[in-house]
Amino acid sequence: MALCCHHQCSWNTYIGKKFMEKHNFTERDFSLMCCVASWATCGLRKTENDLVDITDENLKKNESVEKNNEEHAEDAPDETLLNRYIKLNLKHDEREIIGMKCKRLIDAGRIFFLTEAGYDAKLITYIDKSVSLENVALLVTCEES
Repeated sequence: MALCCHHQCSWNTYIGKKFMEKHNFTERDFSLMCCVASWATCGLRKTENDLVDITDENLKKNESVEKNNEEHAEDAPDETLLNRYIKLNLKHDEREIIGMKCKRLIDAGRIFFLTEAGYDAKLITYIDKSVSLENVALLVTCEES
């Protein structure tokens, strides 16, 4: 199963609740993890220190990136997100790493559930992240008897 859209997960439908509870994560913690997971794939956002080249070509590129980022912006204006990031004092690379760790934690709960149900489950990287940041799949097979 290709994994994406961790930010769309909900506690009610998540199969790894037992794993999260075992590690003392609450429903609220899980919701926060899901939000932060989007940091792993949101692409570059402008910060107050970024300089933007306003040529026609770069303007088109920026519009394309901003449109892609809107999918993960949780309907908050860019200024609100920028202020949130400034308050957290986290660089883009740091947010990306934290987001990726949240994704893997969510996936660990899925693996825990599947393993307890008698399956072999593991994460595999199926393509380089330079091609796609969503490059991890959950491989599930029946255990050999």
